[in-house]
Amino acid sequence: MDELRKSDVPLAQELIAKSLPVPRILLVDDDVVFGKIMMKIAHREQIPLVYYSSVKEISKLSHFDFDLGIFDYDLGAITGVQLTDFLERYLRKLPIILISQYRHIDPKYWPASVKNFVPKSVGAYGILNFAFQMFETMGKTDPSTPETTH
Repeated sequence: MDELRKSDVPLAQELIAKSLPVPRILLVDDDVVFGKIMMKIAHREQIPLVYYSSVKEISKLSHFDFDLGIFDYDLGAITGVQLTDFLERYLRKLPIILISQYRHIDPKYWPASVKNFVPKSVGAYGILNFAFQMFETMGKTDPSTPETTH
């Protein structure tokens, strides 16, 4: 499990102290244990996070319901190509971070909504911290330019 943060101040409170909104996060990952860990950490950090274990469950959601999406690229039941097609069709305007335990995805294959890739090896806190940093800077940089994190 992830190493606990050293701060007693929840991540959400750190954003509020900077006069920034707290992002509403959509997490889609077929690893139910990882999803539960992320939900537990999000609750502790006062982060509104909604978790689904498959994209089938979210096809009726609107990108307006969330500020940021975190999607596992290896969802088991669907291929990465099917996932990118889904993201383009249903969540085109939602900034997405792709995560994967097994591989790095070449940015040339990312749909426009995908802004970054974070390996699961950085852990749940690492992924949430990265998401917060990206959310803070989305208005300061060109969000259409994908970056990579190794």
